[in-house]
Amino acid sequence: MKLIGNVWTVLLLLVAVSGIACTASSPARDPAEVEGPARVEMTTVEEHAEQFNTDVPVREAGSQEEQAAASYITGTLQRNGYLVRLEAVPVGDLVSSSNLIGQPPGGELPQVIVTVAYGTDGDGDSDGLALGLFLELARALNVEEPDHQVFFVGLGAEDAEAEGGYLGSRRLAQMMTDEDWDPLVVQLIDITEGGQLGASGDRADEFIEAMTATTGPFVEFDPGSVTVEVDVFARAGFESLLVTGDAEKLSEVLLDYLRRFTG
Repeated sequence: MKLIGNVWTVLLLLVAVSGIACTASSPARDPAEVEGPARVEMTTVEEHAEQFNTDVPVREAGSQEEQAAASYITGTLQRNGYLVRLEAVPVGDLVSSSNLIGQPPGGELPQVIVTVAYGTDGDGDSDGLALGLFLELARALNVEEPDHQVFFVGLGAEDAEAEGGYLGSRRLAQMMTDEDWDPLVVQLIDITEGGQLGASGDRADEFIEAMTATTGPFVEFDPGSVTVEVDVFARAGFESLLVTGDAEKLSEVLLDYLRRFTG
């Protein structure tokens, strides 16, 4: 593992120095100067993916590798203008993980929360492209319009076996209930290179319409292709949209869709 002397160590130090906790009622602040274009750069998505897939391909709940991934995500979100709140996700005796809640500069409650799991099970089925797309969407949206109401949440301990798994989702759903949030939850599931696009959930039809407007009617799309064992957010009474497929095609569609929640 190439953790010493590389970007992972630098980001871990940045997080420790800068302080990463914030509250849901954090006041608005002046937006940070975020570098790069107001579009998703696929080279950057792939660079992020390489960091996860190569340096820490196995990221079990509570492990040093999962903590390193959390530091990388937190540091990247902070650098791109987000306040980051850490919410503890208990896993078992003396083992815990964290949800990483990236809040934009405006200080408003979220209309949309984009989620991605950043851990893995013991087999190390790393979803680096999903993490890369997640981070680049957050950056590009803040460049174009910092006054948006889209939160980006990295879910910890999703693949843990304790209590049936999905621990990060369960903790986030409980927090949203406790704090009276009522957002649409957009879940990035099985983001690949060259995969067929798919969506399911409460706003799948709306998303498909947005996709067609963005990319044209000739992109292969399966509205029923996204399945998860348990949709925690739907069960908790929140609107849920699950999306899957090719990272590059989804990048344009997702960014255009999230623009609806700016200003």
